[in-house]
Amino acid sequence: MRNNKYLKVTPYADQDAAYVGQWTAAIPGGLLCIEIFKDGTGKYCQNNLKGEVQKMALKIYRQSGEGLYMINESGMRFKIREYSDRHIKMTAYGGDSEFERGIKSTYCKDFFVK
Repeated sequence: MRNNKYLKVTPYADQDAAYVGQWTAAIPGGLLCIEIFKDGTGKYCQNNLKGEVQKMALKIYRQSGEGLYMINESGMRFKIREYSDRHIKMTAYGGDSEFERGIKSTYCKDFFVK
């Protein structure tokens, strides 16, 4: 991805944040699973209907005046619009995704801590 800022952002650690944990969102053509750790880092796994899987690291970071974001190693950024202990709502490239607790993709399960 052009202008990838993954290496430049510092993870935002919030040990008590409701977004810490494992999450899944249905996206066009598959599922997106993430695990966010207390130190603001995490894992990202996306599968499509063909069974192809992309696995990479992610970071949660705070952008001054704009709130929280998630970025993966490819440079894809998600704006965290809302979160609670039951869901996370994010926006990327003009599309909204709603994550629910747990890892729901059989293709991604082995990538995540149990």
